[in-house]
Amino acid sequence: MIRELASIFFLLLLSATCLRAQSAPTNQASPTDLEAIKAQLTPEEFKQYQSWVAIGVGGLPHTLEGFRSLQSLNNKLRDPLDISQLVAKMGATGDIKTLKDLPKRTGARPTIAPFAIPHRQIDQHNNTTIRQKQKAFFDEVVAHNKSLVHFQKSYFELG
Repeated sequence: MIRELASIFFLLLLSATCLRAQSAPTNQASPTDLEAIKAQLTPEEFKQYQSWVAIGVGGLPHTLEGFRSLQSLNNKLRDPLDISQLVAKMGATGDIKTLKDLPKRTGARPTIAPFAIPHRQIDQHNNTTIRQKQKAFFDEVVAHNKSLVHFQKSYFELG
């Protein structure tokens, strides 16, 4: 039961991230605000700022303060594919192997934006039909497991 719930939770988290990323609206700073932000950043930082804003709304405001918070969080990022910290725990007592015989990816991995927030997949999106099915599945699982699953915007997306 715990394994099934953990798998469902993972799928819900993945679905919510994909759904949110593909429906994110854009957020444009006014030309005056943009010039004020540009004046406070190095050319490289401003280029990063523009790339971050281009991803769309999702967590931090597109202000100078929001970008500075993002820079601080980005400094704490780790390689998501680095499993070196997990190797010692693999096969140890308590290790639960629930994802057996997973198919190997045949193509390239999707590109993930290099920002801590919003954490967005920026290519290889699915189509509207699949997104609608993901949302229906997600909503159904949440509705039927209210005592086990809680879904809300992240701390960063609340404000």
